[in-house]
Amino acid sequence: DGYENLTLGEVRGADHGSHIRTTGVVTAAPGLLGKNITFIAEGETALQLSLSGQALPTLKLGDQVSVAGTVSKSSTGTKLLVRNPKFIIILSAGIPPLPITVTIGDVDETYEARLINLTGKVSKSATASFVLAEGDSSLRVILKNREQTWPKAGVAQTATVVGFVTLTSAGPVLWARSPTDITLNAAAPIVAGASDEKPVDLSQTQPSQAYAGYLVLGALVLFLVGTYMWEKKKLPWLAATVEKIRHRL
Repeated sequence: DGYENLTLGEVRGADHGSHIRTTGVVTAAPGLLGKNITFIAEGETALQLSLSGQALPTLKLGDQVSVAGTVSKSSTGTKLLVRNPKFIIILSAGIPPLPITVTIGDVDETYEARLINLTGKVSKSATASFVLAEGDSSLRVILKNREQTWPKAGVAQTATVVGFVTLTSAGPVLWARSPTDITLNAAAPIVAGASDEKPVDLSQTQPSQAYAGYLVLGALVLFLVGTYMWEKKKLPWLAATVEKIRHRL
């Protein structure tokens, strides 16, 4: 029939336009990402399937399928274009594969089409996407199917997302698989600490208070010096002055 049988791992090595047949496990139920897009996986390899202008057949997560189509390669990665739903054949039912947990900084083109789970803090939020950050790394999360009701991610919230890595000309992004695959935690409250206390500006001290302090200090110094000199009988006139200050204090 003109289709070369390849393992899923061999598909990425095939030339653009090659007609191939491969097998894999369904990791996205039809309709979650659009009526004609799904993903299959086998081990550490995954592939996006795109049905040309038609709806996908009835598939369930975990179904083992055989797919025949045309390899498409571009700046947005490798895909398998399927001309007709009859080219997707269900071989058996199975257990849906679990997402792998990765850090945002690890996500690159080697994770293309794979189902992953990651956590980060929302740094930007828009209607159809938001950006997750972790340290110096960030990744845009795309809410692809606008017919779904997606949770609203607020800036500074922590979010855990399960989705598929896809490529763009600007780098990898994450397509959230479904609204239930996004878990949002409340933003951490800002707690006022000692660093929030305003330092006292001594330049704003009332002049009368400052002068009064200087007068008291000067009188005390004069008192002590005068007492010492008076006891030594070296400055009799200072003794009289000190005596007057004593009476005033």
